[in-house]
Amino acid sequence: MTSPLGRYAGEAHDAPVTVRLLAAPLKIWQRAAEHHDELMREMALLALSPTPPELPTRLLQLVDLLGRQYGAAGARPDDAREQAMAAGLDRLDLSYEVPRGIAADAQRMRDLLDEVENYCQTDLLTLEQSPVQAAFSRWYIDQFVQQAAGRPAVPWPGPWD
Repeated sequence: MTSPLGRYAGEAHDAPVTVRLLAAPLKIWQRAAEHHDELMREMALLALSPTPPELPTRLLQLVDLLGRQYGAAGARPDDAREQAMAAGLDRLDLSYEVPRGIAADAQRMRDLLDEVENYCQTDLLTLEQSPVQAAFSRWYIDQFVQQAAGRPAVPWPGPWD
């Protein structure tokens, strides 16, 4: 499978590592992905706006970083996930072959998203993540970071919906 971090993977060309997402919660993943895509669309639109609204300085810096460097949200093909959801499953084990260097890029992206999340519902239109979505997002990125460092996969502890 291709990396679910796709365009965030940077230019790392080092040896690949297999990252396993164990008991990944499909419904939560779908909602977290929708939130991510919505947030990235808003960042891209703000970055491309000829007359952006007045925003806090740090948020403008984040808009530039996320909206221009990481681009607008795009579809992430993942046939196995879609098939599992269509079959009514609530969780799935997945494996990805990614460059070992993805860990630094993944952690940087997570840090930027955590920071911009603080502006949701105050300076942005995008609503903030639910606590479950936020926990999933941290677990998801943490699996790439930890497994790229040689640590074992840790299953999602729940909830499933």
